[in-house]
Amino acid sequence: MTSLIQRSAAAIVLVVVVLLGVVLFGSKFASTANFANLAVSSSFLAIVAVGMTFVIISGGIDLSVGSMYALAAVLAAYGSQWGSFVGIALPLVVCGGLGLVQGTLIGRLGMPPFIITLAGLLFARGLAFKVSDNGNKTYLIEEDRWMKVLGQGRWFGVGIPVVIALAVFAAGMVLLNRTRFGQSVFAIGGSEEAANLSATGLVSSRIFASVAGGTSLTCMPLASSSLRAPADMSRLSLRS
Repeated sequence: MTSLIQRSAAAIVLVVVVLLGVVLFGSKFASTANFANLAVSSSFLAIVAVGMTFVIISGGIDLSVGSMYALAAVLAAYGSQWGSFVGIALPLVVCGGLGLVQGTLIGRLGMPPFIITLAGLLFARGLAFKVSDNGNKTYLIEEDRWMKVLGQGRWFGVGIPVVIALAVFAAGMVLLNRTRFGQSVFAIGGSEEAANLSATGLVSSRIFASVAGGTSLTCMPLASSSLRAPADMSRLSLRS
């Protein structure tokens, strides 16, 4: 019973907070429109949580989350000048590449995740400032870009950002629980030495976990309800 309560603690707290909001604010809070807006605005957090789950379960830590998010947002808006495909591919390649570099340094060379991801934070912050001219340039996604639908469109009445978050969550759940890689991630987090002795692919699993974390961060600005970014977002995200 105690174990069940511990595993369900987050859901219990969420239910209590929602009920408290209903009691305090009544129909203004407990409305379909309000819950729909909450779902859309929280979707990007759900996406990054999936990526960070792999990193944390493997026993790692990632300090570069905020700066990588800002970098992905800047690159998405910057790349959209040359079309939606570039706007989506550019942050995927760059942030996925940064995750690959961090994972390689941690997995292959055995360097501390705290130090590597701190360096990644500073690098991502500097690159975002470079692209946005130190926060003086603002790149807006034009109305005719189909990628804007990812942030503002609806599918059967449900915001597409929510659909993206649910799809990423489902993919992450299958990957973590139904694949050899997922079991390797659990093994590494439980005992790195035992995982290494049992030939579970410790290095490759850690590298892939870091890549998954970096790639999930790319989905955040793409699922953002405004899908525009840039000088203001980078200034707030990078200096907070």
